[in-house]
Amino acid sequence: MDPKTAVQRLSHPTSLLYSSSRIASKRHCAALSRSNNTLRQFSSSLSSQVQISLPLETSTDSHEVPRWRQTPRQMKMPFQVRIPANQRPHPVNEDPEVLNKVYDKLLGKGGWRSLTEETRWLAVTHKSFDQGRRGFNDRLSYFGKRIVELQCSIGLMNSPNPLEKLSASSRKGDIESDPLRQPFKDPHLGGVEGLTERMKKETLKSDRLFRAAVKLGIGEVVRWKPRVSEDLYKSGYVPVVTQSLYAIIGAIALERGEPAAVQVARRVILEPSGLFYSERTSRA
Repeated sequence: MDPKTAVQRLSHPTSLLYSSSRIASKRHCAALSRSNNTLRQFSSSLSSQVQISLPLETSTDSHEVPRWRQTPRQMKMPFQVRIPANQRPHPVNEDPEVLNKVYDKLLGKGGWRSLTEETRWLAVTHKSFDQGRRGFNDRLSYFGKRIVELQCSIGLMNSPNPLEKLSASSRKGDIESDPLRQPFKDPHLGGVEGLTERMKKETLKSDRLFRAAVKLGIGEVVRWKPRVSEDLYKSGYVPVVTQSLYAIIGAIALERGEPAAVQVARRVILEPSGLFYSERTSRA
């Protein structure tokens, strides 16, 4: 630098301060660019590692084994958090032939082939089994219960009214003699008086449904984990088996259609209870 120029800069402190701040800003920008390059290299290497590792994890999953047979690998923990209870494990059915025999009783010989394998096992799996990691039958049970309740209402309307004799005996004197006070009657509304909440609950009692399910063998194939393995009924065996019966009807409606599910519900649950269905309602 020319000595004259240096003397001029020293004589002007503002210009000296500006040059020093410019040098410091250049050094700061250079440091920032180096750190950005380092972060960019680290992120690119990390993304390449993630792209490589993800296909490896998914490729190791065995798609050949169905979900009902084993717990999905992604839902397993490397260690057990809770201390296992000091009781013997409850055995559950894992044999497909035993399960197929139950569906044959409902749908006829070879009827199990009309349902997929996953649906057949899902209908008899309670959410307590394997902590629900293999799927459970809550939604199928809700669907099947709505179908059974609807058919129960139709059956109560078509069945002989148990309150008809009581209402006929209660009408006396002036009501029978006065033609203007005769109640309206219609053949299509004859069973409305029997369509009460009490009659529906009596028809769809859990004990009655449980006996029907046990007769079909559903109690032997249902998969669940009782709270006390030494006392199944105390652990809720009756509602679990009843829920599986509803779920099977829901599974039939889901994959074979409503007419097949209605036919099974009437034959297994409703007609043994004494409900009557006319030819017009049997076409459904």
